Amino acid sequence: MDWIKIGQECVTSAIKVLRGLKEVKAFNNKLNIKTNADLISHNKIKEILTKSGASCDLISEEAEEVIKINGGNKKVQVVTDPLDYTHFFLRGELSFCSVALMVLINGLPKYAFVGSISNNDMYHCDEKSAYKNNKRITVPTKIQGKNIIVGYAPYKFRAKKFVDGLADLTEGNYFIYNFGGQLHSAKIAVGIYDALIEVRDESLHEFAGAIIAERAGGVISTLDGKPIDWNPSKKQTLLVARNKKIQKDILDQFKKYRES
Repeated sequence: MDWIKIGQECVTSAIKVLRGLKEVKAFNNKLNIKTNADLISHNKIKEILTKSGASCDLISEEAEEVIKINGGNKKVQVVTDPLDYTHFFLRGELSFCSVALMVLINGLPKYAFVGSISNNDMYHCDEKSAYKNNKRITVPTKIQGKNIIVGYAPYKFRAKKFVDGLADLTEGNYFIYNFGGQLHSAKIAVGIYDALIEVRDESLHEFAGAIIAERAGGVISTLDGKPIDWNPSKKQTLLVARNKKIQKDILDQFKKYRES
């Protein structure tokens, strides 16, 4: 199967229906908010996968159970977040929002895709390299200004862990900002951000951008410095960094935080 073609079509088609949606309606007011936008994006991805003829297991953030596409295939798992940053999309702020998808084959990530809803930029990777709008990209070795660390921490406990865990770094060559999703981790591949962290255990629905950054030359791990476990049923923390120095600085800070 041509997973590059299929993945890009899934993401671009989902973005098209999202941008054409006339009214966004929320079904709940929880942290993991659900809207009609999430569902139409999920359904479009499911439709494209079915039409492609691919046999795979679809694991979507919008579905409680694994969806067997064309009979299913446990060796080929498609993990998707049909709409990242739903709460911003609901308010009409599209610059943070994306559609993300990864393809696991025999338990390992082979392809990943993150599409920007605001401007249609497409970040993706194959098994060896990363691309933006189909042009190969690599993480820049030098940047101007301070390093920028981002991480999503909307509630007190999570925000405290995020801010306190990184506190000493803010006295040096680092800025920290409380936002960050799939699109931000993908943008590490082009040097817009220098690191992204998820302080709360998350599922692989949130990790597509991380794979792209890694294939561009970045590094990824948990906040304990362990390799990512590519089991879709497992939740874990995430650290995506532009290079090993930044990764070490963050890991050292969180080790001090845990020990204090």
